[in-house]
Amino acid sequence: MNKDGQAKIAELTAESSNPFAGAPVISCYTWEDAVNDGTFVEVTGLAKSWGFSLPVALTRSVFTLCESDTKQVSDNHITLLLVALHTEIKRLKESNEDDSDMIFFKHEFEKGKSIDVWASIEGRKPENPEPVMTILLPSDR
Repeated sequence: MNKDGQAKIAELTAESSNPFAGAPVISCYTWEDAVNDGTFVEVTGLAKSWGFSLPVALTRSVFTLCESDTKQVSDNHITLLLVALHTEIKRLKESNEDDSDMIFFKHEFEKGKSIDVWASIEGRKPENPEPVMTILLPSDR
């Protein structure tokens, strides 16, 4: 994790900025829980082949949009989505735009129909803050 990420975690867990600091965790639904129960569909293997270093998952609604007319999920559809995200990340880095844990971009799931898509970077689970990425629709938030 880079220094900015470490600073952000420190800021979020500081007593003065977090009213829940030190409080016991009552319940926690993690990224891994969402992958295991099918809410998220992990595509890390395919994402790594396109240069992503983090584990990557799609929400079920994004995954459904990647289905073809025959209801077959195509690696090509997912690849096009990952390439669009990779291109946006590269553009953000080159333009030195504000570093954020959310990336906003548009993707054409159907010819002529661009849809807003988000990519969120978060910790895998409270006891393991390793960063993971989730690709989602605004309505999934």
